[in-house]
Amino acid sequence: MDSSSKIRVKIGDHEFEAEGPAAEVAKQFAAWKELIAAITSGPHPPRSPELSKGDDKSKDTGKHHSQGTLRIFALDEKRKLVTLKAHPTTDSRNADALLLLLYGFKELQDMDEVPVTTLGDAVKVSGISVARIDRAIASYVGTLVLKTGRAKGSKYRLSNTGLTEAEQLAKQMSEMFAR
Repeated sequence: MDSSSKIRVKIGDHEFEAEGPAAEVAKQFAAWKELIAAITSGPHPPRSPELSKGDDKSKDTGKHHSQGTLRIFALDEKRKLVTLKAHPTTDSRNADALLLLLYGFKELQDMDEVPVTTLGDAVKVSGISVARIDRAIASYVGTLVLKTGRAKGSKYRLSNTGLTEAEQLAKQMSEMFAR
């Protein structure tokens, strides 16, 4: 009788879990390791999100940012939270900060839609005083930002126009941040 074995492994975004005869589990695990090796050594290996340190490319999307555009953001990988290192000084300071955070989540965390609770945490950690997210960003909803859901179930995402606007604002801020 073959001994039973159980294994669970997570490497980055890749997970493996198997249970059964030891020989079969070992065979499946070896095949999984080969697949992971092929993925990570391919033409576009996965990149760690070290973009907050001034890298000029976004994850694996092939997008190119001007040098340091993303340096205005900080990424807390443990909490999966994007925050601002610098605050906008525009007339619509809070709304622009939220616009930038949505852009940061899109570029650094590959999140198109950001839950309002996550956005609220990002605002607090960034040091921006906003009583209610919906009121602070209301002037942009429907044009630069799209909202789905209600109350604590709300999610926000950038429209195409909002993405362009956020990129320009991030570029301007990163130039000021570099000084």
